[in-house]
Parts: sequence; structure tokens; C-alpha cells
Amino acid sequence: MENAIDAGAPVQVFAESTPNPSVIKLITNRALLPGHLLEVNRNHASSLSPLATGLLEFPYLSSVMISNHFVSLTRGTDEDWSELIPVFRDFMMHYLNAGLPIVEPTSWTQESHRYTLDASFVASADTTSGNVEGGPTNGILEAKIDEILRDYIQPAVEQDGGAIQLKSFDPITGQVRVVLRGACNGCPSSSLTLKAGIENLLKRMVPEVREVVAD
Repeated sequence: MENAIDAGAPVQVFAESTPNPSVIKLITNRALLPGHLLEVNRNHASSLSPLATGLLEFPYLSSVMISNHFVSLTRGTDEDWSELIPVFRDFMMHYLNAGLPIVEPTSWTQESHRYTLDASFVASADTTSGNVEGGPTNGILEAKIDEILRDYIQPAVEQDGGAIQLKSFDPITGQVRVVLRGACNGCPSSSLTLKAGIENLLKRMVPEVREVVAD
């Protein structure tokens, strides 16, 4: 099962800062959701992830993003991270060492395909609307853009506790729309990265691209 924790050595959790001062990244020595990305915001009633639900019981957090071997926590208050990090690390270590599930097994079996971690705009547990959005990308150009984001951009943003996903490409205007998640969402440096890094790379590799914007 994808969300199983090995019964060997105890689970360890390490905290890392991210370029986004509102987000920290908790890295574990065990797989959490290999090849998947699940983001849950506070107002969402979904019980898909008991781990996310447990973390969001802390009033300081506004959203939780779970991926391969890390969790990104977004702060919803002005509390000092230095005081909160030990609390979240202890919670994660106790939770994982107890063998509790990352996701609800039955629901995850049915829904996991919608949360595959690639650059395409997969389903998201978006709490502001209560709706699940997403859909497969189509066309040769979209597939090429998706591949570039996945192979060249996603590994870098994942190091910062974030994720980037392709939402759409308009071949008439040349506009690429992406969704930034985790630490990338609301990061002060994300606009610069989007234009100076991602947009320039896509323009060089896909001449049809004229602009990259984030929703």
C-alpha cells in the first residue's frame, strides 16, 4: 500500500524553511504519497487524508500539502514558526511511528489517480470553493509543456516545498496557465521565478509559448 510506513527503524521528521515565510517543509525518512500530491485547506470537509485532518486541527495552519516524502504546512496566523515547528514535528513523528494512515485506504484506492504528481492540473481538495477541479491536458504542445514542467521545473520547486501544475495552454494567445501549490503559492519570490525562470525556459523550448501566468 502506498501510504504504508516501514515497520523497521523509527520514522524521523526534519523541518526545513522555504522561500515562503508562511510555509515550512517537514521531511520524513519514509515514503508518504509516492508519485502523488494532495493539498487540503482548512475549510474542506474531506476525510481523504487523516494525517492532513489531524494537522489542520491545529488552529495555526490554513493548509497542508502532502507529497512524496514531505509535508508542506502553510501558516494561517502570525505565530512564530520557531515555537510551532517542534509541535508539528512531534505530532508527525508520533503519528507516523504509530502506523496511522496517510490517506483513508478505500477512498484513496478510488481517488488516487486524480492526485498523480505530474505537471498537469490534477484534482485538488480546494477548500475555498469546496469543489474538486482538474482534468487531463490535450494536444501535442500541451504534452510538451507538461513534460518540461515535470522534468525541469517540478524537481526544483519540490525542493522548496512546492509544486507546479499545468492548467491550460491557449495556442492562439500563447498563454500558459499554471497552478502553484504548497510553498510556491503566495511566495514573495514566485512572481520573479515565474517570469525570469519558468516563462523564459518555456519560451526557449516551446516557441509557441508567449506568456506564463499563475492562477
